[in-house]
Amino acid sequence: MKFALVTVFCSIFANASAFAEARDLRIPGEYDQGGSSARGMLNVGTTEADGITAIQVNPAILALTDEYSVGVSYHWADLGRDYYRAGVVDAVTSKVAAGFSYTGFQEDPEDRFLSIETRDSSALKRASLGLAYPTKFLALGVSAYYTEGVEDGIAGKEVVKGLSLGLGLAGYILPNVKFGVSSQNLNNQKVAELAPRFIRVGVSWDVVPEWLLFLDYRDRQRVNTIEGEIAAIPGLGINDEELKGYETSEKMVFLGSRMTVYDLIRIEAVYGSSVEPDDDRSSFSAGIGIHQKNYSFSYAIANSYLEYSDLQSAISLQVHMSL
Repeated sequence: MKFALVTVFCSIFANASAFAEARDLRIPGEYDQGGSSARGMLNVGTTEADGITAIQVNPAILALTDEYSVGVSYHWADLGRDYYRAGVVDAVTSKVAAGFSYTGFQEDPEDRFLSIETRDSSALKRASLGLAYPTKFLALGVSAYYTEGVEDGIAGKEVVKGLSLGLGLAGYILPNVKFGVSSQNLNNQKVAELAPRFIRVGVSWDVVPEWLLFLDYRDRQRVNTIEGEIAAIPGLGINDEELKGYETSEKMVFLGSRMTVYDLIRIEAVYGSSVEPDDDRSSFSAGIGIHQKNYSFSYAIANSYLEYSDLQSAISLQVHMSL
């Protein structure tokens, strides 16, 4: 027993030393990714999220579409395990638009207690339900997010489960200018380390029918076990000055563009940068897809932290059905 405890703590100390040397405070991409498009890869698009991505980013958008579709996507994560998403959106059969999505993994998460420098997600599964209702001037949306994951400790793994809520609204300022406001994981006390809170505000402009520009502001709650309290444990070698940018929520601004070529191919790109002087995170994503009346097929790639070389990518298929 004593030998086992010594082995465990030696492992923790060795990993803590590696963590201190690397000073890697990135969170897993799965934590702050909303979908498989270039916008979804960076969890933005408060006015332009499509399909099941809207359930996370802004459920109100569901009511602004005329969509009845089924979507699936596979994600090659930049940090941690790969995962998949599947869902359905129905904005046709009722005035109340609805969407459901499920996120699953094919492997168990790495043990964060024994490997504290791991960048793997601790989630086991996620499920989301979104509802939206259009009024005369804007659309209102609400989402419920179920999260299930594990917390690691000396006593072993403990499964944690929680339900959190999200709200959203979206509408048109002008016929070609749209705005959106949303929140995600509002009451996330039980699963805050797995499902951080997001606040978003965005606007988009259809410059011409084939070219769209959008601007998003995103405020994200910190993941303490990676960016906050655990990083400040004495002995890890990360001083107060290095952690200054992590004392408050992460605040980023994103600028994106989407172009449609021959009413068939969509190309989009998004760049994001932190607005806090002590936080120098910047991100970039790009995607290309074929969009037809009955289906869409797309591929997107992103670098969530440009100071690192790790990339994440996703491939998705969405089938649009007519009733």
